[in-house]
Amino acid sequence: MGKVNLKVANLVRAEREKRGWTQLHLAEIASLSERTVQRFEKDGVGSKETLLALASSLDLDIEKLTEEEPPKKPDNVIRNFPLIMNGKEALDFVWHTDLHEFDYFDVEGDATKTIAAFFGFLNDAAGLSRDVEISDRVEWAESLSSLLNELSGHNLLAFGRRYKAKLGGNKIVEMMDVTGVTIYIVPFTHPGIGMEGDKCFLRVQVPTKNDVSF
Repeated sequence: MGKVNLKVANLVRAEREKRGWTQLHLAEIASLSERTVQRFEKDGVGSKETLLALASSLDLDIEKLTEEEPPKKPDNVIRNFPLIMNGKEALDFVWHTDLHEFDYFDVEGDATKTIAAFFGFLNDAAGLSRDVEISDRVEWAESLSSLLNELSGHNLLAFGRRYKAKLGGNKIVEMMDVTGVTIYIVPFTHPGIGMEGDKCFLRVQVPTKNDVSF
């Protein structure tokens, strides 16, 4: 005796009721016992032959009935955010990105001023022209390194991640690909910090919708 999922059983029952048939009437048409129909509709229990007989009697598409639903994509997934080691890495994270999310956790006191300066610098750096002089990029990277050192003095670390996302998709705006960046600042003692080999990461639960990390 096989087991058919309850969604199929509910479809069979709904189709029977739509026709105004009793379980006994369906059983007679399908050459099954009334008990077999009752058990199938209640628990989804029945052999392949039972399913075929019921589907034939109700003019249901057996392939659609037995088609498995694709696994549901989880709403959230754990991502690894690499540690930002220096100003050049910070600049590379935000360089020519369209979406920016900067946040911090479990931070108190004067450190918030340094965090505000760091995030403000990153936001401005994201809009730098592609043809900016190398010397200007070096200067920006050095400034970011200085701010990272200040954060370290407050026992704080910065972690970042770039990703692809899709925006738009309505009658006015077509769906378009954009590049986003998320940067978090957390204390050295944050429980989400871990190591993989010689690399330090911050593990964070993030939404999976339209999100492809790279």
